[in-house]
Amino acid sequence: AAGMVAAGGDLALAVGCDLPFLNPRVMELLFDLVEGHDAAVPIREGGLIEPLHAVYRAGPMARACREALAVGERRIRAPLAGLSVRRVPVELFRPLDPELWSLYNLNTEEDLSEARRIEEVRCGGGGPGIPRRRPGRRSQPLQESR
Repeated sequence: AAGMVAAGGDLALAVGCDLPFLNPRVMELLFDLVEGHDAAVPIREGGLIEPLHAVYRAGPMARACREALAVGERRIRAPLAGLSVRRVPVELFRPLDPELWSLYNLNTEEDLSEARRIEEVRCGGGGPGIPRRRPGRRSQPLQESR
């Protein structure tokens, strides 16, 4: 709620602090896909949503968070019930992030060890990381999933 209130623009990117491989191209796609909605939230096979890897319209999300907190609801998923949410299948990220490493999160020491291994693979032992897109180039809009 506080982050949405503090957001300086109409749109706000919300990410967890435990996501070491955020992909700028995936984030750009989410910004493109929020058009016409209050949120663009990745959804995994099986229905698991990723609300801390999402783009929100700051005003509506701030209001929804305040309303949820007012009734004692503290889960990040609760405010989504009152918003127009574009559920984005994570498979749409694969052209930009084939291994979906941007969704990898750290919760344990084992996860940290695995993240270090992944970083070596991604960077080829010190090479470049994620390739950057040319400025001004935007992804093509995709049809909404149902």
